[in-house]
Amino acid sequence: MNWTRPISPPRTGRGTTTDRPGVGQDTLPGAKRLFPPDANRTRRDRRHWHRRRQVRPAAGRPDQRRLLDALVDQGALAIERVLLVEDMDRVKRTVESDRLRSALLTSISHDLKTPLASVLGAASTMRDLASGLTESEKRDLLATVIDESERLNRFIANLLDMTKLESGAIVPNTARHDIGEIVGSVLRRASKILSHHQVSLELAADLPMLELDAVLFEQVLFNLLDNAAKYAPADTKISIRSLRDRDWVTLQIIDEGDGISPAELGEHI
Repeated sequence: MNWTRPISPPRTGRGTTTDRPGVGQDTLPGAKRLFPPDANRTRRDRRHWHRRRQVRPAAGRPDQRRLLDALVDQGALAIERVLLVEDMDRVKRTVESDRLRSALLTSISHDLKTPLASVLGAASTMRDLASGLTESEKRDLLATVIDESERLNRFIANLLDMTKLESGAIVPNTARHDIGEIVGSVLRRASKILSHHQVSLELAADLPMLELDAVLFEQVLFNLLDNAAKYAPADTKISIRSLRDRDWVTLQIIDEGDGISPAELGEHI
């Protein structure tokens, strides 16, 4: 008769060689480290050896693991909230860009149709009624065609420049310039469109040299004067003033037009 017995599993109780006291274990659960046994050393040697050696921490007690899981969940929620806010801002910017694009297209359509209608009206009048027109009336119609064509050309050039600026094709070439010289150049260039208005120029004598792109800045001033001459009544005054506040210089273009209504101001600006 053969007698057999099962192989007993290794002992894991206190004081055995497989016992692992330390953090997360039954023995010394409040410790901050895990102390693996060493069968080749005496108990005194093991204490001395582990006192000198830093043992890698284990995963932690169950309550610490629960706290860590909660912190991870809160961090994930915070990141998700930040990403959601960024998505909402991106949507708002897209909606605002579409709204501005629609307003710009509406304005462009109006500004393009106005000079075209004037050119077509003057040209068709000269074609159909040429025999009944005096020389003075013909000259006036031709002047209208030329003026409105130049206005249309300026508008298209501005659109092209704006497109180039937005695409980065035009890079501002800044240098130090005298603002008085630029204003004088703009007034000479805009003398024709300002012929029916009184222009008042009030520039301070102590203005410093300004760092700017002279060509682009001159175009901005010309557009402002063109807009003032277009919407201000004839024989009214258009003022150009400069103000200096320490390191800042302000240039004002003031006309006597009706201005922008509160409804259009809130909708388009």
